[in-house]
Amino acid sequence: MKLERALAVVMLAIVAIAFARPSAADESFDVRLSPAPRDAAMRASIEGRGTAHVTLRGDRLTIEGSFEGFTTPATHAELRQGPAVAMRGPAIHTLTVSTGTNGTLSGEFTLSAEELAALNAAQLYIQVASESAPDGNVWGWLLPATVPIVRDR
Repeated sequence: MKLERALAVVMLAIVAIAFARPSAADESFDVRLSPAPRDAAMRASIEGRGTAHVTLRGDRLTIEGSFEGFTTPATHAELRQGPAVAMRGPAIHTLTVSTGTNGTLSGEFTLSAEELAALNAAQLYIQVASESAPDGNVWGWLLPATVPIVRDR
């Protein structure tokens, strides 16, 4: 009986330790939101910046961020999927966004197997639109640590 009780205590301790530590699959991304590509005519209407912290736990993606310096109020924010880094694509999830020239954005989603593959291929990005830039005021790519970043020399 004492042996069974000791084994039960050891098993409970192992389970507690396993759940106290984050999963090896947990990943996080710090995303810089910067103005979408623009031409000279759009320069006066597209301003601003922001950041977002993104956590992937299993297939659950959590996004928390903020933006500031927009010339007009934000209207909506989305998680989007392009065919490659820096190539725009359609919205796949809608984020909650505060409407103002400064504000916050957030969202929590369960990603499909295809969306997880897109995340690992650096095809997902956050886009925040505003009244003066309905097709995107700022955006930022979710770049996994496994994706090499090529910088100009």
